[in-house]
Amino acid sequence: MTKTEALHAMIDGKKVTHRYFDSDEYIYMKGQNIWTEDGYCTGPVSSEFWESKNSPWWLIEWKLF
Repeated sequence: MTKTEALHAMIDGKKVTHRYFDSDEYIYMKGQNIWTEDGYCTGPVSSEFWESKNSPWWLIEWKLF
């Protein structure tokens, strides 16, 4: 799925992962914040989490965890 589809999935309460994540890594949303599988809050959806993932391959290859 695309980054946009992944964001919508997280808004719907689903966990998502990416091709470049390890097999046990995922992100999800709680409120307006993105969280990792190990309980780290990366901040709001518009945070540095996405700023650090600005290469084209981060726009695709997302999937449900």
